[in-house]
Amino acid sequence: MIQPDFSKYALALIHEGNVVYTSKNQGLVPLVECIEACSSRYQNCRLHDRIIGLAAAKLVVASRMIISVFAGVSSQPAAEFLQKNHISLESLLTVPHIIGRDGASICPMEQRAMATEDADLFLTEMRNFFRSPKDES
Repeated sequence: MIQPDFSKYALALIHEGNVVYTSKNQGLVPLVECIEACSSRYQNCRLHDRIIGLAAAKLVVASRMIISVFAGVSSQPAAEFLQKNHISLESLLTVPHIIGRDGASICPMEQRAMATEDADLFLTEMRNFFRSPKDES
């Protein structure tokens, strides 16, 4: 099994023992891009991600290609959501919530994910949210 190496990437998708997608970028955009690029081509994948909050967990479930996750840090709501959806999670550290850049409040995307129950709807919202204006021309 490929061991996570967060010094080389922030996110990696593994299929049948091969790394098929990586990104060094932070946040949810790389996960949305990974789903866009890979969900029609791969199934039964493992995801390595530095941080798995509830927002990322909902995207993982909606992808329908990821069956296990390894995270450096995960939030308790993310862990519960993945477990409820039969996706295994290994995490070096589980925290009550992912904290935003201000260092005090819950991350805005974690908050947004708490307000949207349906994972598929959340994926659609994130696709629209991250779509750049140039994509519409």
